[in-house]
Amino acid sequence: MICKKNFSLLFILLLLASYTYGQSIRVLVPYDGTAASYLVAQIKADTAQYHGIPADRVYMLQSGGLYLNTEIFNVMAGQTVRLKANGDMPIIYQYPTGTGSNPQRPPGNLFVLQGGNLEMTNIAVSGYFEP
Repeated sequence: MICKKNFSLLFILLLLASYTYGQSIRVLVPYDGTAASYLVAQIKADTAQYHGIPADRVYMLQSGGLYLNTEIFNVMAGQTVRLKANGDMPIIYQYPTGTGSNPQRPPGNLFVLQGGNLEMTNIAVSGYFEP
């Protein structure tokens, strides 16, 4: 009987330990009118600080937030970009850059997977922002 109780206690502790795997959450701010608040600019600033995407990094978008993107982010082999939101779906819009021969053309892609992975949970992506 004591062996079963000890086994049950050990099983519960191992189960709880499996949920304690930490995720490093970085909250991304919605677009606020500055170039630093563009979605990929925020991700690039984080990856520059850590020389790549930390293995446990999760980018949390604010509920109902509006995120603009003006460039493509390449996800290299061995890396995973995780975007997540709770509550109302935030929207990521591809936003025209205002440069080049066609200034109203937004970037063609949000992410390009070059052997890497992309996980998105509860997020809407629109191909073009029309004010």
